[in-house]
Amino acid sequence: MAVGDSLTDAAVTTGNDQSDATEESGIFGSYYYAHDCGTPYERNEHWREFFGEIAETVVRELAPTTVLDAGCAIGLLVEALRERGVDAYGVDVQACAIAAGEGVVWVAGCPFVDRLSTDAGPLRRLRHVFIPYPSPLTAENDRVQFRALALGGGSLWVLGDALDRRLWQLDPRSGAIRSTTRLDFPPRSLVYAAGRVWITDPLDDQVVALDARTHAVAARIGVCRGAA
Repeated sequence: MAVGDSLTDAAVTTGNDQSDATEESGIFGSYYYAHDCGTPYERNEHWREFFGEIAETVVRELAPTTVLDAGCAIGLLVEALRERGVDAYGVDVQACAIAAGEGVVWVAGCPFVDRLSTDAGPLRRLRHVFIPYPSPLTAENDRVQFRALALGGGSLWVLGDALDRRLWQLDPRSGAIRSTTRLDFPPRSLVYAAGRVWITDPLDDQVVALDARTHAVAARIGVCRGAA
């Protein structure tokens, strides 16, 4: 995630099924950063000092005026460089989903969804919304990515993955979370049409239609192997 006004997407890993997601989350998920780095990887004194020393070395030996940290995670190195007078920006490049419609564009990079500008000016991030992780967070439910986004029915729909099997409904302009629905299957993709949210279930080779108003299952339709 960037520090400052640059446009970025939060880092995610990719996995094609539940086993892939489990493997990836054990390496790169939030559980890893909270439990497997010795000191939890967050904005604390340990990591500020660590990246401060790196920034001091960069400034002393390279004397840069501008820096782009590609793969900046939460931006600690970018912050340290900026504190030392460097025009530094950060980006995590693995955006995992995008949706456009109803006059807005949203992009997802777990655990955030961002609304982007659509006017004729420079591309800007207008909203930066955190989608909460499950609580308590474990290696088994640690979301790796958002599988898909969709716009329709006056809402932004955000789909979790095989580990965090939830669907979020957001206001498409402010990003306020309106509802959270737990799914009983590992979701793969979604679209909105005719007052329903249609979600693929590759495990049982079906498409599940949810009523957009009540969030109840309206239909389950069998399709070919590996519904995607």
